[in-house]
Amino acid sequence: MNILAIDDNVLALEELISSIKEVCPDDEVHSFSKPSELLDYAKENICDIAFLDIEMWGMNGIELAQKLKEIHGKINIVFVTGYTKYAMDSYTVKASDYVMKPVTKEAVKESLDNLRFPVKTETDKRIRVQT
Repeated sequence: MNILAIDDNVLALEELISSIKEVCPDDEVHSFSKPSELLDYAKENICDIAFLDIEMWGMNGIELAQKLKEIHGKINIVFVTGYTKYAMDSYTVKASDYVMKPVTKEAVKESLDNLRFPVKTETDKRIRVQT
């Protein structure tokens, strides 16, 4: 899987990345602190999942999710925030999940186990070919 993560708070981003890597040690995780950098990456690469902070400078996570959906229609969006007030807004972009900070590996695992658009891994593809 190719996983994106963004937070404009460096410590929160490090915590998020650490939790994702604990759950997905073999997957690619790309971290960003600016929405424009994440969008530039997404335009050039296949992306399966995006963990997005909501309150950021310049562009909030809801707006960023909308732009990501324009690029990758079936990208899984997981909002990561310390605020419950955005929960209803997350439905407008058909988010897979809404995780409260501080992020834990258990929360990340649960999100990945319940994605809106399941992601086929290389192992899944090999098993299908063999049967």
